[in-house]
Amino acid sequence: MVKSKFIKSVFGKSKGDIAFSAVNYFIFILLAFMMVYPFVIVVKDSMTIYENVGGILNPEFSIAAYKFVFSKKEIFSSFLLTVFVVVASTSLHLIVTTMGAYALSRKYLKGRGIFHVYILITFLFSGGMIPTYLLIRDLHLADNILVYIIPSATSAYNLIISKNFFMSIPDSLEESAKLDGAGHFKIFLSVYVPLSMPIIAVLALWVAVGKWNDWFTGELYIRNPDLLLIQNILKRMLISESSVNDPSGQGKNELFALSENIKMATIVVATIPVLLIYPFVQKYFIKGVMLGSVKE
Repeated sequence: MVKSKFIKSVFGKSKGDIAFSAVNYFIFILLAFMMVYPFVIVVKDSMTIYENVGGILNPEFSIAAYKFVFSKKEIFSSFLLTVFVVVASTSLHLIVTTMGAYALSRKYLKGRGIFHVYILITFLFSGGMIPTYLLIRDLHLADNILVYIIPSATSAYNLIISKNFFMSIPDSLEESAKLDGAGHFKIFLSVYVPLSMPIIAVLALWVAVGKWNDWFTGELYIRNPDLLLIQNILKRMLISESSVNDPSGQGKNELFALSENIKMATIVVATIPVLLIYPFVQKYFIKGVMLGSVKE
């Protein structure tokens, strides 16, 4: 009886519901396996070394690759720099985007249509890499830590999503706040920001993950090695360890033997922080995206 109730609660009551739910569960389990399995393999390979014992490769547990990765001084300095860039750029992006979205969500804003067209143009068209590089150079942002922060202060897509979310909040709340003598800044901070935590969490996740994984900006605009983010450092480590050879020319040295483990370890090191952050904002993710995409 208990088993029957459990099946009905999970799969449904009718045969059609049971078949539909079973197919959905199978697809989701398959997708979850396809996403988790590669990461499990990477973690396993990063901690496994093979020793040749009598012509047989014997796998053994080892964290030598992680010791090597964290023995690099530039790892710690670039990690701290990356954390600062992620926090600063995410904070600036949230402030600029939410304030701009609040203004655009007010139907009585003069020139609202012109602003919409301007934003959509930047959303659909780009000047290209070379004009962008020339602009960054002329603004003296090249080889400057601000190049990670200022150019990503907002985006057209996030503005539109946030604006649609703000428009889903009843106008009566704004009218009530105005009757109490609140101005737009007070209304924005006291009414709209607390009610907009789902979309703010989604934006924070998008921006933080994107900035944590950003390596192209450093490769293109940064020449000072002290200003490189952790992804650039890990990338250079991957390239350098892939070409490690025994200087004596008598075969592979110990570091070369660990080169594959080091590659896997760097992938794990770059991925773990994102995995630790995501569970705290996952509950807001679907709600924020859906509410921000359906109202216009």
